[in-house]
Amino acid sequence: MLAECGEPTDFQFLVDSQGEKIALLLEFEYPGELWENVYDCLIIESRKDEPRVPWEEIKRQLKEKGMLNV
Repeated sequence: MLAECGEPTDFQFLVDSQGEKIALLLEFEYPGELWENVYDCLIIESRKDEPRVPWEEIKRQLKEKGMLNV
């Protein structure tokens, strides 16, 4: 069904003894852009509970370091 929709089919799910999906296996030759997206998602997930810094504070810090000339 996925192939009929033009979706990639070169992956498999690893399931536990109850049939629940617990992992996704992807081909290593898969396009680099996909791996970048996977990596980005992992980084986002790992940082979701970190404190947020307001944009104005970031701009101020960059200006102080001479890294922003606005």
